[in-house]
Amino acid sequence: MQAQAKGPPFPILRCRDPDGARDALSRAYKPHEMTCAHGARGFDFLHMTAQIPQGSFNILRYGAEVQISPGTLGDFYMLELPLSGGVALSGERGPIARSGPDTALFIPPGLRFTSVWAPGCVQIMLKLRSAEVLARWHSAVGDATACLPQAPPEIDLTTPQGWRIRQMMALLKTEAERAVSGQVDLLSATPLAGAVLDTVIAYLRDIHGPTLDPRHPKVLPARLKRCLAVIEDGLGRDLSVGMLAAAAGGSERSLFDLFAAFLDTTPMAHVQDRRLAHARRKLLSGDGPVAQVAAAIGLHHPGRFSQAYFRKYGEKPSETLAAAIRKPHALSAG
Repeated sequence: MQAQAKGPPFPILRCRDPDGARDALSRAYKPHEMTCAHGARGFDFLHMTAQIPQGSFNILRYGAEVQISPGTLGDFYMLELPLSGGVALSGERGPIARSGPDTALFIPPGLRFTSVWAPGCVQIMLKLRSAEVLARWHSAVGDATACLPQAPPEIDLTTPQGWRIRQMMALLKTEAERAVSGQVDLLSATPLAGAVLDTVIAYLRDIHGPTLDPRHPKVLPARLKRCLAVIEDGLGRDLSVGMLAAAAGGSERSLFDLFAAFLDTTPMAHVQDRRLAHARRKLLSGDGPVAQVAAAIGLHHPGRFSQAYFRKYGEKPSETLAAAIRKPHALSAG
């Protein structure tokens, strides 16, 4: 009996049809709009994808200049490293970031953006589950309620950690090429993707460490400290910008300026973050039910609470509670 030839270890799609390419990527990532700058002229699409322990490894090329409008990513981070060309990200207020020979992108789930791929751009991309990214961040900073820093989604590949990211991504590409040529799956259990993610976490700590390290806290004005104290004491009550401005002893505009300058956020976004962190702390300790935890911190709409919690922590509140009940564990204060 003749031996049956092995199929490819993971799919590789090539086509010159923009609609077909968009539909394929909508299934692989999330539904999105795609526009070709010059119609289908020069469009030469290639997409290779393979499962890795943290999500998926991808190589993507459009050939022509295209504009991608996904809204937000939803439940995953995307690490994008150009092999050629680059990608420009923009939002409602203008340019956000740009990748190139010495710059990669690390796009968070909640960022609303449009990306424009330059003609001939080819990228290695890691689609990384939010829960996996956040778990490694929590381990790195020792706080299970901490979010990744809100920062421009660029990685400088000329820094020591950036250089390591580039080298390990190149090794992942080589591993993928060996898998294709040998028609075997080498990526579903590769340790390289986890090493890349840990190095991205280390990069973020290196770049933003002075503002994150509790041993070197940012010096805050007294009126902002008063406002933050009111927030911590009143998470279960209705809080308004006017109330917080009064606590700070200034106008609402000056309050917004304080939060922007010292915390890189807005007053009510900070309130939401602290409420969610408090809820997570309670859920991790096994307190429930979920609706009761949400109501205790002033979030009375269970559906909205669940959505906001998922965006921040990459899992549903019920999943956090179930894991805590199955295996209670200690939680560092945050």
